[in-house]
Amino acid sequence: LRNGTGQYDGFMVGAFWYGDIVPPGYAFPIDELMESGDYPQWTYDSMPASLKNLHTWEGQGIGVLNDADGQVLYYRKSALENPDHQAAFKSEYGYDLPSPPTTWQQLKDIATYFNGKNWDGNDGEPDSGMVLHLKVGEQGHYHFQSLSSAFAITPGEKVDRYHNVYWFDPTDMKPLINSPGHVKALEFLQELHETGPAAQVGWSLGEAWDYFLRGKSVFVFSWGDVGSLCQDTSRSVIQGDCASAMLPASTEYYDHETGEFVQTDDPVRVGNTTGGSWHGVISNYSANPEATYSLMALMAVEPVSLWNAQHGWTGV
Repeated sequence: LRNGTGQYDGFMVGAFWYGDIVPPGYAFPIDELMESGDYPQWTYDSMPASLKNLHTWEGQGIGVLNDADGQVLYYRKSALENPDHQAAFKSEYGYDLPSPPTTWQQLKDIATYFNGKNWDGNDGEPDSGMVLHLKVGEQGHYHFQSLSSAFAITPGEKVDRYHNVYWFDPTDMKPLINSPGHVKALEFLQELHETGPAAQVGWSLGEAWDYFLRGKSVFVFSWGDVGSLCQDTSRSVIQGDCASAMLPASTEYYDHETGEFVQTDDPVRVGNTTGGSWHGVISNYSANPEATYSLMALMAVEPVSLWNAQHGWTGV
């Protein structure tokens, strides 16, 4: 792109690249192509507002719908709704076993309770509470973003220096990754990883997913692929017993304005990594923007988009 050769007509980009490719003029705006009616029809209105924002820049259409990387919590419904486990959990922790948990603190209690028990019954081996993938250089950092946002973001009505910021202070671009909220989340993650298999410190994404699909953990949190993979009986033994929910909130978060941690009984679910939300962008140097858009738009129409979402191996 920087060389301006036009070697490639389009790219599958992460939304977090927009700041590098749109202001310098590397991306081809698509509003006129969308409105012409000459190409496969899809619309930004089919997306939630948060996802639409990731495909536009200053109100101008840039990206074509493909992926949506929002993460969710997956859990074994039969385990959380088992009366014996419910009674034992309440006896040990002093409150009803929530199905699903709504806070990370509840989730850790539940994962701790189930870890080491043979609660699944598919084999004679002990099972786990939570499975993670923590291999260095892989995709665990996206999942840390989802978890840590609940601890590191100060909720508020708008984005300003203190509220709804995660990466940096918008007034001076000072990185926030070492803020007390991020550190607290990392400490929590260290505790949470103890409720899963020791080997997960060297696992990548697929290994963690497969562990959950084999019925070995109560929880995994990740992208939408897991939901459809649960229905694939060539890989999954939990078809019909894989439920999903919004990612939990945290009863403790860092207030960037006061510099103190806040304890709350009414936490706000403030964050979720949408990752790259990988999708097509046309190069502004393309000699064939119309043909490129036609292909990308075909992949964005509802029947194709739904098919991709319903098959876990597509990555959509």
